[in-house]
Amino acid sequence: TPGRAVSRRTPARTGWSRSALEALGVPDAVLAQLPDPAPRDDLAWVVALAAAIEAVVPAPAEPDEAHPVVVSGHGLAGALAVLDAGTRGASPGTISHAGRTAPATATELALVLRHHVDGRGA
Repeated sequence: TPGRAVSRRTPARTGWSRSALEALGVPDAVLAQLPDPAPRDDLAWVVALAAAIEAVVPAPAEPDEAHPVVVSGHGLAGALAVLDAGTRGASPGTISHAGRTAPATATELALVLRHHVDGRGA
């Protein structure tokens, strides 16, 4: 109709793929949790990756008797180290990226990876 905006939802073109995540160094345990078929757009990839991380990495914690080892990191290398340690049972602490620090939740870690998969972090 004239004068009315029409929303056309199309999948965003991104660099997301299992091979792109593997090339970044995402642990196999996380990659194995990704759905098949692969997500179709950016938001679906972030949600799927966060779910995959949550399936194999503990929730963030503060160091205490129950969590004697807590791993924090900075940037892509830090996120990958947190994921690697998390797949082996260590609790994530915080992740620093793009000028901010936050608890290293599955979603925060997925967002760090997103920044590098789509080329903004290069």
